[in-house]
Amino acid sequence: AIQRTILHGIRDSENADTRASVMPAYAGMLTPTQISDVAEFVLSLSSRGTDAAAAVRGRVTYEEQCVACHAANGRGEPEQG
Repeated sequence: AIQRTILHGIRDSENADTRASVMPAYAGMLTPTQISDVAEFVLSLSSRGTDAAAAVRGRVTYEEQCVACHAANGRGEPEQG
């Protein structure tokens, strides 16, 4: 479900885990490395990350692209969608 959301956005009508939101499909906006680095940063928020350097790079992209809706702690802002 997560990979499909990244590829198609949160509004993908064929994915039961999606909902109404303004989240774009980042596969066309970010490079595969940026997406991987952001994923590593998000994993690091729960101490599950394994690549500290990728998490550092991912934090920059996360703060630029994700934090407004997903908050600094990654738990999200439900009022955003």
